[in-house]
Amino acid sequence: MPKKDLHIKQAATLVVKLEENSLFSSENIFGAASKYSEVLSLCPMKSKKERVVLYSNRAQCHLLLQQPFATISNATHALCFHKPLNRHAKSLWRRAQAYDMLGQLLSMECPSWVVRVSSCIARVGHNRLALKLEKTREENRREEKHVSTMEMVLQN
Repeated sequence: MPKKDLHIKQAATLVVKLEENSLFSSENIFGAASKYSEVLSLCPMKSKKERVVLYSNRAQCHLLLQQPFATISNATHALCFHKPLNRHAKSLWRRAQAYDMLGQLLSMECPSWVVRVSSCIARVGHNRLALKLEKTREENRREEKHVSTMEMVLQN
């Protein structure tokens, strides 16, 4: 990419970054997440430090919007761009919070949440999480069966 084009992209990135920061400050989180996506599309791949910050900030937006899968994805992208690899503290923290949020959703007894989480898993393609969810369901069924058997034994 010619230097002139690179400078134009960097200037455009700066303008949109100011807009996204304004949106985030005014608590328009959804709008800020959209602007971060726009800036990422303008930001050159060579600007790794900039991309780390953008992905990490977009992860924060998704975290505030309670979208754990998107948070995990963005935080992981930030960690991949960071040097040394996987050492960006904010991204690690945001990803950990998203996994915690996801764990809370999976442990809830509400069937509507299970359906929503299952559809998100299928849509996003997180097969390991789908298997973990199914394994957890199976373990719960076995545990309930074991408890009911124990109750019957104790009653006799």
